Parts: sequence; structure tokens; C-alpha cells
Amino acid sequence: MTDNSKEKEESRKKLIEKAAIPVIIRHKNWEDFKSNAENASAISFLLREEEGVFQADALKEGAIYTYSGAIPKMNVLIKFWLSKELKVDEKKVFEGVLSIG
Repeated sequence: MTDNSKEKEESRKKLIEKAAIPVIIRHKNWEDFKSNAENASAISFLLREEEGVFQADALKEGAIYTYSGAIPKMNVLIKFWLSKELKVDEKKVFEGVLSIG
């Protein structure tokens, strides 16, 4: 991790800790989501095939990180892929939506 990445990570953590309500961080870029969601405590995903959209949500340190984008080509292996990409036990990845309230 670069110094700049470490600074961004620390800044992000401080903002989340100060928030009085749960924080939802929406990503449009997979690499940004991947960076923030690594080692999450839970991951969910949803395929909206009619819209051609893939959504992934990650619960980490009191925040929910969300990614929404085009459906990956290998949608049969999404659960396995997410667990490896985000370094989360496959048992913690489920199809559905993480939500607050």
C-alpha cells in the first residue's frame, strides 16, 4: 500500500467513526470498491439481468460499500470470484442485498 493509499484509508476510517448514522459508500469503479471492500465481514451480490447490472455490497467496519456496474461475463462463478477478489470466506458471500433499517 502506498503512502497516499494509507492516508486515504485512515481518512476514510475517521469519517466513518465520526458518523452518527451508518455510512453507505457507493462505487462506480470496481477497483475502488475492491480496495475498500477487501477483508469485509460479509458480502452480498445481486444480478439484475433484465437491466444488465451487477451489484455487490460489502459490510466492513460499520460501513456498507456498494458497487454497481455491468454484469461480469462469468456470472456462474460470482460467489467464488467475489470471495477470492475480496479475500472473504466464501461462506460469508451470499446473493441478496445488505441493507440498513
